[in-house]
Parts: sequence; C-alpha cells; structure tokens
Amino acid sequence: MNIENIEITKDCIQKVSNIGNDIVHNICNGESYIIPWGSADWIFNIAILSLFAITTITLLAMVVVVIIGAINLFIEKWRQNKWNQEK
Repeated sequence: MNIENIEITKDCIQKVSNIGNDIVHNICNGESYIIPWGSADWIFNIAILSLFAITTITLLAMVVVVIIGAINLFIEKWRQNKWNQEK
C-alpha cells in the first residue's frame, strides 16, 4: 500500500494547542505542521484571561468588604454592649 494513496480524513488530523502556536499532526502520513497564532487568536486569549483576572479580583474585593463589614459590626455591637453594661 502506497502512503500517497491514503485519503486524509478527520481521523488522521490531531491538533495540539500551545501558547503562541498550534501543532497539527497528520498521523496517517507522519507529517507535522506548526501554525503560529494570528492576531485574532492572541486577542481572544488575552480577552479571556483578562476576564478571568477581573472576575477574580472583583470576587476577592467583595470578600474583603464583607470581612471588614463583619469586623466593624462586631466592634460596634461590642461597644454597645460594653456601654450598656457601664450604665
């Protein structure tokens, strides 16, 4: 059987994504191709990472605000209780 006569199907193509490029392997004939990312790939990936970063920072900020609010509430209740005991 001659390799040149093998029909390339989707089962022959395997794609591996790396940062900055994609490697396409044709496992039917053993060839590999490195395809660098284009501008749209970079913009999309940076946008997704930025969205994750903004969401994480926002959630952490919300947790800090809740903790500070709980501490302030505890201190205020403690002061009121102490003030009521002194009367």
